[in-house]
Amino acid sequence: MIANPTFGSHSAIEKLVFLKQQAKKQISEIEKFRKISKLANTTPQEKEDEAIAKLRASKYRVKSHFANVRIGPGKSYQIRRVLHKDHKIEVIEARGKWLRIGEDSWISRLTLSPY
Repeated sequence: MIANPTFGSHSAIEKLVFLKQQAKKQISEIEKFRKISKLANTTPQEKEDEAIAKLRASKYRVKSHFANVRIGPGKSYQIRRVLHKDHKIEVIEARGKWLRIGEDSWISRLTLSPY
């Protein structure tokens, strides 16, 4: 076997393993660059739209013993009904920590977990 400055006298399999590891590192770096690049070129409105789309596609369940459903997005709004632990819901809209789950029905994100 002829010595190579990069690989020395390692076998062909060891060389392939090394090259595969290097390729994975390069792919990882490219993916990181793409993410950073995408974030840098995304407007705040696009970021918010993307976050809302993810929330809308998400299904949640009540994680606390109960959760108040209010007529608006905030604690100052009247309680419309109460949901109990493990009740499943889908999100229609998001405003800060409040999620709309129906017409005039808002619930705190803090009382929910994804399922």
